Amino acid sequence: MASARIQRWAVILSGFDYTVEYIKGTSNIADGLSRMPHWESCTNVEEYHYIHFIQSNNSIKLSFKDIARETRRDPILAKVSEAIKNGTLSNLKGSEFSAYVSKSQELSIEYECVLWGYRVLVPLKLRKQILHEFHKSHLGIVKTKMLIRSYIWWPAVDKEIEKLINTCIPCQELQPCPEKSFLIPWKPTDTVWSRIHVDFAGPIKNYYLLVVIDSFSKWVEVYKTKEITSTFTINKLREIFCRYGLIDTLVSDNGRQFTSVEFQTFLKNNSVKHILTAPGHPSTNGQAENFVKTIKNHCMQV
Repeated sequence: MASARIQRWAVILSGFDYTVEYIKGTSNIADGLSRMPHWESCTNVEEYHYIHFIQSNNSIKLSFKDIARETRRDPILAKVSEAIKNGTLSNLKGSEFSAYVSKSQELSIEYECVLWGYRVLVPLKLRKQILHEFHKSHLGIVKTKMLIRSYIWWPAVDKEIEKLINTCIPCQELQPCPEKSFLIPWKPTDTVWSRIHVDFAGPIKNYYLLVVIDSFSKWVEVYKTKEITSTFTINKLREIFCRYGLIDTLVSDNGRQFTSVEFQTFLKNNSVKHILTAPGHPSTNGQAENFVKTIKNHCMQV
């Protein structure tokens, strides 16, 4: 059986009327393109040299002369440079020289610039400019450190790189949002009316609804009002306490009606522990919030 490729060729060629004739490979006539003769002989080959110029855009408008000039003006690097020339760097005293003294055997002077190995020590006045130039591509902290350490150095350069990137607005805007932490579920209560969750729903048709739900039995009490006040909330909670007894814990959001001095005094007098949910995270008061959502949905459908 022929291979799949031969079969495809056979199908394609079946539309033509032709005769297949076998010719030995040694008898084939060579194609003209690969066997075209060159009748003119040439012994001298002229060589041409081409210069391909690549324009480089150096965004850092600094030269070694600028760094050398600012090195002479820098109060610390000027003394370090002089001490290196005199061989007295290890004699410099003071915390501002400790980072240089620890590298005294590795520092040198080249074109009036201080070098640590092959890295240039940048004067204080030029550091901010050079950091911003290196960070124009908005690399991350690790890659920026790797890039800068290859060419320049000064004491605490890593901290300045971290500060620059952490305060860079374009970098922070494109950072992925931190993962939301998992909600810690409320510990189940053992008895009814031990812990209640309260919240206000509305406005619904010019009214507000005070929702009170027992965490154990899921029993719900709803009260209608035109204004949200601490006095109204206290009065309704007092009615509930008279019917079902005092509670141990009350959970609410950070609304003014729940954080007022009047409301806090009422809870304190009745020995009720008050737990405020995290601002901006209504799901931490899930039992009351879920029922509020249910009420709103039903009211919108009516």
